[in-house]
Amino acid sequence: MLKKVVILLLAAEIMTGTATAGPLTDYSSGNTAIDLTWKPSLQLSDQFINFSNQSDTNQGDGENSTFHWGITTGFGKGWAIQYKQANSTRESIPDENYNFGVKSQEVNVLYQLNTSGNLAVFAGYHQAKFVYTENNHNAIPDTKNTLQLGLVGVYPMTAKTNLYGVVGAGKGLFNYELGLSYELAKNIDFNANYQYKKVRDLQSNWETNPFTDDVTTKGFGYGITYKF
Repeated sequence: MLKKVVILLLAAEIMTGTATAGPLTDYSSGNTAIDLTWKPSLQLSDQFINFSNQSDTNQGDGENSTFHWGITTGFGKGWAIQYKQANSTRESIPDENYNFGVKSQEVNVLYQLNTSGNLAVFAGYHQAKFVYTENNHNAIPDTKNTLQLGLVGVYPMTAKTNLYGVVGAGKGLFNYELGLSYELAKNIDFNANYQYKKVRDLQSNWETNPFTDDVTTKGFGYGITYKF
């Protein structure tokens, strides 16, 4: 899957033309895109080490009501700023008394590498916290702050349809997204995508006992991008 991301991003670098659907490609001052994505098939995995140095893994499907969102705004000369939020938790199971997940937010600065706007690099700040609940008690999480670097590529298939890819990484952090975007109407796109994210070394305390968790979220999503 990662190989496909790399191929996509390299292809975007040599393209010409301007894409309309998918991630924001016009970084003119004030141009803005708002993304809202529903994650109905999200899968979560939590590999943890407890205070006794014992390891185990929890797994489960994400909640059907999981939504991720983001906003990107251009401020001219090939530059843009972006904010994203993704709060993902496992769907509650009646005969189990625990739940887990991860909450994350990020702020990125993007810079376009070509005149068509189809390839951009970004650098940003990613913040994550582990979420764990058992018998109505919550773990106390530390905040994991990570500097991340990445690429965004857009490949126009037709006048209204684009493939796009996003890949980012930092210390203990890896994320990629592959998507297909279709222009439903002027300034409104429909998106279908697959996303994988792994955040390692999330620290928390459960009843004063320290835990370290590596949380993976992956799955397909569907959403809308509104540009103005």
